[in-house]
Amino acid sequence: MIKITFKGENIASRRIGKMVNTLRQSRRLNKYTNIIVNHLKKYLKSIVHIDTGTLHDAIRTRINNSGIGELFIDPNATNPSGVRAALYGPIENARGGDHAFFDRTTRDDTEDAMAAGISSIRKDLFN
Repeated sequence: MIKITFKGENIASRRIGKMVNTLRQSRRLNKYTNIIVNHLKKYLKSIVHIDTGTLHDAIRTRINNSGIGELFIDPNATNPSGVRAALYGPIENARGGDHAFFDRTTRDDTEDAMAAGISSIRKDLFN
């Protein structure tokens, strides 16, 4: 009979357990979600077209108690003409091309944002 033992098995098992426990703690989950959402927000704000600056300044984030993050346009933000950014922002995005700031963020920055979040998880788990 041949017996095979993996020396790293206990270490891997402990690290997986630690990861699960880390993610179960909502503060930690919110921390990682915050990193991802803010990464996306930074990218989105860097590509949104600026006329009055209202739409740019109306980009908000929030994270609920379950660790789910959201990137949205402040429904109360209005430009100098009194038009709500939440009204014209989706119209601007729907124009497509360079105007599609939400669509472009989803397409072009999601992978980098997730990598930033995963990097933070790794640092917390393995340091």
